[in-house]
Amino acid sequence: EGPCVFLLATHGEGDPTDNTVAFHRWASDASREPGCLAALQYAAFGLGNTQYEHYNSMGKWVDARLSALGARRLAPLGLGDDDGDIDADFESWRASLWVALCGGSDQADGQEEAEEEAPAPSYVAVVAAAAPSAAAAAGGVS
Repeated sequence: EGPCVFLLATHGEGDPTDNTVAFHRWASDASREPGCLAALQYAAFGLGNTQYEHYNSMGKWVDARLSALGARRLAPLGLGDDDGDIDADFESWRASLWVALCGGSDQADGQEEAEEEAPAPSYVAVVAAAAPSAAAAAGGVS
C-alpha cells in the first residue's frame, strides 16, 4: 500500500533483535525469488555504535536484502552512531526521507508552509507478531 520504514538495532554478534527475528528468518529464506518485493518501497535507518565490531549490521543487511529482493529504496541507508551524534545522524537521514516522501520538500525546514500547501500525511504503524505472509510481502493484505 505505502512505503515501509525500517528502524533497526543490531544485537550481540550482528544478530537481529528479538522483535526482528521472525522477519529476518522470513527475508533470509533462500526460496525467496529475486523481484518478489518489487512492489515494496522502503527506507532503512540503523541504530548502532562504531565501538562494536558489527556496527549497524542489521540496517546494512535489511537494505541489501530488500534491494536484492527487488524492493525500491526511497532514501539512502541511514547509519546512526551512538558513539557520535546519533540525533544528528537521524535528522540528516530523516530530511532525505521527507524529501523522498513529500516530493522534494523537507517538512522540517518549512513545516508551516508545507502545512498550508499540502494535506497532512497519514501514517499507519503495523507491528507484526509473526513473519509476513507471502501476500503481504507482495503488497497484499494478510
